Amino acid sequence: MSKRYLLLLLASLFWLAACGGAESEPTPTSTPAATRQPGSIAAASGLASVTSLTIAPDSDTSINLVIKGNLPDNCTVIDETTVQQNGTDFLVAITTLQTADLECTPSVVPFEQTVPLAIGDLAPGTYAVDVNGSMATFTIQIPPTAEPTVAPTETPAPTATVPTGDGVGSISGQVIHDICALGENGEVGDGCVELDDGSYSADGILRPAEPGLEGVVVDLGAGDCPSTGLASTVTDSQGQYEFAELPAGVYCVSVTVEAGKNERLIPGGWTAPERDNGSVSITLFDNEVVDDVNFGWDYQFLPLLSANPDNCRDALFFVEDLTIPDDTAIRPGEIFVKRWRLQNSGTCIWTSEYQIVFVSGDQMGSETSYPLPEMVPAGEFVDIALTLVAPLEEGTYRADYSLANGAGVTFGGADSDTFWLQIVVDESATPPEPNSAVISGVVWADDDGDGSFDSFEDPIDGVEVRLSNQVCPADGIINADFVVATATTDEEGRYTFADLPADSYCVSIAPFGPTNVNILIPGDWSYPAQGVGL
Repeated sequence: MSKRYLLLLLASLFWLAACGGAESEPTPTSTPAATRQPGSIAAASGLASVTSLTIAPDSDTSINLVIKGNLPDNCTVIDETTVQQNGTDFLVAITTLQTADLECTPSVVPFEQTVPLAIGDLAPGTYAVDVNGSMATFTIQIPPTAEPTVAPTETPAPTATVPTGDGVGSISGQVIHDICALGENGEVGDGCVELDDGSYSADGILRPAEPGLEGVVVDLGAGDCPSTGLASTVTDSQGQYEFAELPAGVYCVSVTVEAGKNERLIPGGWTAPERDNGSVSITLFDNEVVDDVNFGWDYQFLPLLSANPDNCRDALFFVEDLTIPDDTAIRPGEIFVKRWRLQNSGTCIWTSEYQIVFVSGDQMGSETSYPLPEMVPAGEFVDIALTLVAPLEEGTYRADYSLANGAGVTFGGADSDTFWLQIVVDESATPPEPNSAVISGVVWADDDGDGSFDSFEDPIDGVEVRLSNQVCPADGIINADFVVATATTDEEGRYTFADLPADSYCVSIAPFGPTNVNILIPGDWSYPAQGVGL
């Protein structure tokens, strides 16, 4: 499955709160039935929060999806479970309802639900399952060729052989980012090894400083590798996974990077359990706990160099003014925020040592240099913002800025070494009119899932965006009574809410709404937060 990450980028005059946090998994209870209370004012819909997804064999023609998760309160119930198949992808949506006229206790309610999938008519191959953003895969094996006999024999149906044993054990481990970093002048880091072709790669050794990779789908199969289809799980925030309650036998633990959510690992390669091999066979004895089945992945272009080589070139390209166009009238002493969008058009990485510097004109801030908000690789974009104060005397004022590298050398674009702002300070400047605020932003396909709008990524048009006059709720469920407006993204992926009064607002997108489901699904949010579209 080619899984798209969907981005909601906000440019707003207001604080938009997106609250939430990880919850520990309570003891599951039976799934609440969906009931609508008499006299309900409105029912707010949403998606159930899924904490784990396990695929369990049921028969030769079906499997069971065992889904565990949490409902945000005692007013929220499971509304509907739908299953859609698109080629080798299964999309399962578990929707919820929250009635608006009940007193709710803000305490999570765990649920567990089993969803059967018919597989009898499926061709051999690997299939991906997405349940509200939680991923798993299963594989239907090519059946063995029957030996010739006098009487014709039927080809056995695809199935997996489950090992047997009296006791139960477990297999667990971690999927890590195995890091090989080269220094400014090509020095080889401690985590690197030289390959036969003279290049360098990570060494396949798990080190304490190397981060785990969250959201990687790990498969379990019966017998020696290659084998899948017995169970699947997804790594947690530390990159850890576990297959529990396993009988004694031989198992194959593997990670398939070419399928589903794991495609975000590409480009790169495995360094453990073996180089260029993301699978390992494990012999499990009765009651044995095997907890060191680790996988190391070396991203091709990560980590970024923390320092630049001597021969790199610094340059920037001014893209656009985001606020305060030239000659904007501002009252004396008024505080304002100027924003620009720049592109790194050179070959050096803009590291944490790079600064925004005031170079000439009228200084309208107390500082002469400001740090960049983030590291910017060559070719990427960055939005920078400075909080400034208009002079007290009327007149036209201009401030020129540039960037400076770690050595303090300033640089700019091809035609000018500066980008600037120019304002007109006028005592009679009209203060902002009531109901004149604007909230705008862009929705786009985050192909690499990193939460940044990159130059190679496309905007998404036709998406319905909702505006609510409330702070975004912690449970992520938008009450329909508070939705005051909707907007649809244009060809550039942009939506706009104009003529707004001063207030607190929440901007949200319902991916399973009738307008959005065929545009955004399958997919998941990577910004403003992973899995959160508000």
